[in-house]
Amino acid sequence: MRLTTPKSQTLWVYIGKHIEPDNVYIKANYRDLGVGRKLDSWLKDLAMSRGCIAIELNCYIKNKKGNDFWEANDYKAIGVHYQNKLES
Repeated sequence: MRLTTPKSQTLWVYIGKHIEPDNVYIKANYRDLGVGRKLDSWLKDLAMSRGCIAIELNCYIKNKKGNDFWEANDYKAIGVHYQNKLES
């Protein structure tokens, strides 16, 4: 499905075969040492070796440094992840 934004940017809701790493983060004492770039490179190699055309991931809104990292590495924010914690 393709959506067009008011700025005439095309966003794809389902991009096709992709990998989606979940619950992955860099511990504070390993940040700013190139680990994120190595992870991104490894993810790209893994995706391509599996015939994927994309990588999708989540990064919390409050994680400015994380969002800045992904955007600097050509990832585009296309949505918001919602939660509703249920009480038992």
